[in-house]
Amino acid sequence: MAASSRQLPESTAYPDLLKNMKGYQYTLATLEYSPFIIKRPDGTYSGLEFLLTEYLARKYNFRMKVVNPPDGAWGKLENETWSGLIGHALYGLSNWSMSGIAVNPEREDVIDFTHHYVPEYFDWVCPLPKPNPNWPAIFKPFSLYTWMFVILATILAGPALNWLDKYSPPDPVSHIRDLGNSYLFIFSALVKDVHIDNQFLPTRESPRVFLTAWWMFTLIIFSAYTGNLVAFMTSPGMQRPLDTPRLMLESKIPIGMYNYQGSTTIAFSSANNLDYRRIWKNKLWIESFSEAYKKVIDGQMIFMDYRFALEASVHADYIDAFGRPLLHLANYNTFRFGTAWAVQPRGMFIEALNMGTLHADMTGHLIHWKSQALSEMRSRSNADQPKLAWKTLRSQPLTKPLTLEDLQGPFFLYLLCISFCGLVFLGEVLRTCAVGPPTKSQEIHPPAIFNIEYKFDL
Repeated sequence: MAASSRQLPESTAYPDLLKNMKGYQYTLATLEYSPFIIKRPDGTYSGLEFLLTEYLARKYNFRMKVVNPPDGAWGKLENETWSGLIGHALYGLSNWSMSGIAVNPEREDVIDFTHHYVPEYFDWVCPLPKPNPNWPAIFKPFSLYTWMFVILATILAGPALNWLDKYSPPDPVSHIRDLGNSYLFIFSALVKDVHIDNQFLPTRESPRVFLTAWWMFTLIIFSAYTGNLVAFMTSPGMQRPLDTPRLMLESKIPIGMYNYQGSTTIAFSSANNLDYRRIWKNKLWIESFSEAYKKVIDGQMIFMDYRFALEASVHADYIDAFGRPLLHLANYNTFRFGTAWAVQPRGMFIEALNMGTLHADMTGHLIHWKSQALSEMRSRSNADQPKLAWKTLRSQPLTKPLTLEDLQGPFFLYLLCISFCGLVFLGEVLRTCAVGPPTKSQEIHPPAIFNIEYKFDL
């Protein structure tokens, strides 16, 4: 008779002892680094990673004790000894370390990491783009090709009118006669309040039809020009933001970084990109995140850091009364890092952390905690924001007069005209010195074609 066998359930044959850690206390090393780790004024913690740890503690029934590395570093190998968060986990001072730790090969050689739960990029914040200068505003209502077409049409209109007047049937009334007078008729349509008396207009149909078409053309062109001119003078647009390493280097603004002692050093020092090497060579180490952000707002620094932290600070801590950011966040993604927890070598609980983190990610908890951390940062830094916004709004005038800065374009054009007038005057003086003044018979008295009227629209 064959021996009967009974198959044991998998949970009985291979019991998962880590599903219930029975209140065991783990030591966690961390540093304040919003929004990963947020330290409240009362000494308690919050942030994405701390909320994840609390979730794992409820799921696996363990307690936690938080310690801070005295050197305030993330971890670097110095004199064959690891410092900071990496050293705490490596030498048994903590069971694991967390604070947005970037994973790199040098660290992976000596310590274990959990699965990467947040892909992280290295980016930068820079001063907000400055407004474009206002002096080209008079040229901006039209594109370059439109200006070329208008200028060409004006140049060709004079000879066309002169040709029509010359080869049409003789007109005893017409005062066009030559090319110079033709251009006077053409330019009269470009100047407001300069009117031609009817007795001086040509009586033949073809010149009249041409002048009618030209005046309709100039009416439409000037209506389109004046409609856009005020908008370009008051809102000249913004300069290009510093969104690439090349533009960042060309700006000559100092570049600051925090010395994380590890991942950024390896990434920049081993980069083949020449711009990255120049950035690394010219960098300045910063000692305070808040001071770095203030220098960026004042235009004195470009600050490079991990994108998640930059994004949280820009949208939570550094905004004006209306919620507009005071800094510009680039979107270049210089380097990509994986973010994970540094775990004590050969720690039994690493798989439990991995499975719990994976479950939190699949159920949407990580996205919720990320939003919760950002909301806490906003509420902590902008409690009086509605009152400040209302006060700022009431203090702003309903209408804003045009300033000299807004009118740089007309003054620039006036300066060009004065300069051209000076050159013409200088040429006349030189010609008079060389040839002598004209005699009475050489003086030119043009016919009184134009009747100039000055009108003031009040």
